[in-house]
Amino acid sequence: MRLAPLAASLVLLAFLTLPLASQLQPLIPITVRNELPYDRVSEPVSAGIPLPPGALESASEARLLDSCMREVPAQFKALATWSDGSVRWLLVCFQCSVEAYSESTYLLQLGAPPSRQPSPLRVEDYGSFIKVSTGALELEIGQSPLIRQVKLDLNGDLEPEKLVCSSGEVVATDTAGGEHLAGLGVRSIEVEEAGPLRAVVKVAGTHLSSSGGQLLNYTMRIVAYAWKSYIRVYYTEENGLPVLNDGSGQPNCLRLGSPNSVYFEDISLKLKLEPGSFTYTFPAGQQQVSGRLEGSAYIYQDSSGGEDWDRWPGTSFRGYVIYANSELLYTGLRARGWGDISSQSFGLTLCKRFFWESYPSAIEFTEGGLAYLRVMPKYFSQPYEHRAGEHKTHELILYFHPGEFTAEHAATAEALMHPLQARAPAHLYLEYGLYERWPPYSPDLFPSYEANNLAAVNGSGGVYGDNLFTIRETVDFYGWMHFGDVRVVDEDGGTGQMNLQYDFEYGMIVQSLRLLEADPENSMRWWKLAEQACRHTADIDILHVHWADPNQPSSQWIKWCWGGMFWHTPHEQSGLENPHRGSSPSLEFQFCRGLLTYYYMTGYTKAWEAAMEV
Repeated sequence: MRLAPLAASLVLLAFLTLPLASQLQPLIPITVRNELPYDRVSEPVSAGIPLPPGALESASEARLLDSCMREVPAQFKALATWSDGSVRWLLVCFQCSVEAYSESTYLLQLGAPPSRQPSPLRVEDYGSFIKVSTGALELEIGQSPLIRQVKLDLNGDLEPEKLVCSSGEVVATDTAGGEHLAGLGVRSIEVEEAGPLRAVVKVAGTHLSSSGGQLLNYTMRIVAYAWKSYIRVYYTEENGLPVLNDGSGQPNCLRLGSPNSVYFEDISLKLKLEPGSFTYTFPAGQQQVSGRLEGSAYIYQDSSGGEDWDRWPGTSFRGYVIYANSELLYTGLRARGWGDISSQSFGLTLCKRFFWESYPSAIEFTEGGLAYLRVMPKYFSQPYEHRAGEHKTHELILYFHPGEFTAEHAATAEALMHPLQARAPAHLYLEYGLYERWPPYSPDLFPSYEANNLAAVNGSGGVYGDNLFTIRETVDFYGWMHFGDVRVVDEDGGTGQMNLQYDFEYGMIVQSLRLLEADPENSMRWWKLAEQACRHTADIDILHVHWADPNQPSSQWIKWCWGGMFWHTPHEQSGLENPHRGSSPSLEFQFCRGLLTYYYMTGYTKAWEAAMEV
């Protein structure tokens, strides 16, 4: 909710009591909106704020205040600058509290350096591994295994003392059952960010077998937060093999089964917990199923669960299943995407954002204390394939908690899969944040234009607009490869993929910002589509290749296509044989505005990296 008159008066009164020098510094309100039915308490938020030229010389000259004008711990980073060197996009990271179905307002003060705030967050680089301590959690990130150990603070003294996890790995399994470990092929470990509120550790390498065999490259970013016992993991699986020349000067990587495609059966984050007597809990519809682990238990999403669930190859049944101790406990359509394993002293909740949307997905536990977050699960009916230069990123959450699993832990898991969104006033984005100036939502000036745009997200019936949420249901634009894209034509079954051509994701962001103040609900609908679209484009629609095969000299002749964006599915084709690669990348396709703006608004680094490739 917005500030009531009394609250606004109190803010003004508090402001007037500040020293005169502080009153003269510009204040920018930042509104945080909670769409969930429970309170969010001290939850991490990251928001990119656009600024006019000359408004802020350095990211070190800003601070954040709450609605009572008290300084709030925050972390700042300049993501883009103006030609004069002043900050154009400022990433603000802080921890926010907001009531259920409500809003909270904070104030960004420019030109006022922040006070030094106490923080338990520590990052130590030991060369062969990096130790991160949040006060509530301590983990070591290295190689063989990738995660060396995790400790949890059980007594609240901000000194993690309880060893809860002795190792963690990302395991990629080939079609012959051979395991390839991320920890065996680490090429680099670096601290990308280390501030008072959050730290980011980047690990890059190749999944290797014990005999040295390779199976996919990877990039992983681990994000830790001060005072929190959970981490957020962004894991990208990558086919880094070169694309070959098809003999006519074109890349031979469009169709499934093309040269240098990589096939595999499973990719899972595997964690070994300290011994205990464990129970499991999974969400089942609006309820939960739980019990004692006597063998294994898992939740597995095989398809989207929609009416058109079997549109794409490989799906076996509609929705998801929950098995425990060899017994089928529950069947449903769209799982909520988390699972918990707990003993009396500690527990671990695993989450995957877009669990059902980017099917197949699975979470599995064993009585021996093994926890698997299967991002490409072995239960799918056919092997997976990544063509040359194809990527896929998964956003995962590891939430270690003291004691047995509770309703509070479940609420935290749900909240972490629906991150809070923070926004500055709309005019800042429309005037200074985009690549051109845009007017706000103006139905009186542009009635047909605005009606069609609204119809695209709420089905209100514009002359040309169709509801994009409904459209993707009718041809099941879900699954790890398709989610985030939209169909391009109704021909040949309507499965042709648009690849967000012509910077569609940028248009989604623009419409979200134009509606920001006039219609927050539909603004958020556009934003959800935009986020999903940008993440899809960053992974699937770009040829992530920048090197040739030394044994195939002709592959050097097609370097013009490296980092290119693929065309949409040609007319009168289904896109089933060449999904998201309708034809060779086009040199004039440089639709990066959406990727860059999404990065500026969120700090999502993969979007920036993808845009720089193009």
